[in-house]
Amino acid sequence: MPGSTGAQKLLVTRVLEHLDRTAKDSRGDRQTQLGLVDAYNDIELSRRKVPSMLLTLAQAYRAAGQIEKSRATAKEGLALLPGSVKPRLRKLLEIQAQTGL
Repeated sequence: MPGSTGAQKLLVTRVLEHLDRTAKDSRGDRQTQLGLVDAYNDIELSRRKVPSMLLTLAQAYRAAGQIEKSRATAKEGLALLPGSVKPRLRKLLEIQAQTGL
């Protein structure tokens, strides 16, 4: 998502700061320390996954834009077709729009 990198970094920074404070406060509390290990691992995994997820989302967004352009072109071409073909093609375009195909 455009502009979200700064927000993601801020969120991760704040979460890490909170975990660091909790780690200092939990000395001697084994259960909390084990939970912190899991939390730190989850954050590291998320940091690795987010870039690929964002890339996938960006690709899907671009693909959706191409689909919309194709539909617009098809509708323009529809105006040039003989009248008997138009209703069938309109129905096909409606089905495509409803189903996302």
